[in-house]
Amino acid sequence: TGVAPAARYMTLTFPVRKATTGMTYAVEGNDGLTGAWTEVWKSTDGFTHPQVVGALDQTDRTVVTIKDTVALGALMKRFLRIRIVEN
Repeated sequence: TGVAPAARYMTLTFPVRKATTGMTYAVEGNDGLTGAWTEVWKSTDGFTHPQVVGALDQTDRTVVTIKDTVALGALMKRFLRIRIVEN
């Protein structure tokens, strides 16, 4: 019997600055750039959240890699964005 291929997920890597008091970083996903975006992760979730697949601590920032919650299908379009909100 064959083995099913592992699911593939998009990731997004970006720096989260440490001196950003009053700001929240959010990664959101969408299937077609229309309609509502779904939250994948936000900085208040912390760097040990299941969607964080990498967190490299540096002096003034943490470079994080966030994994989408939706697996890519054969013909599916998927988009990720970073949204920064002032609290």
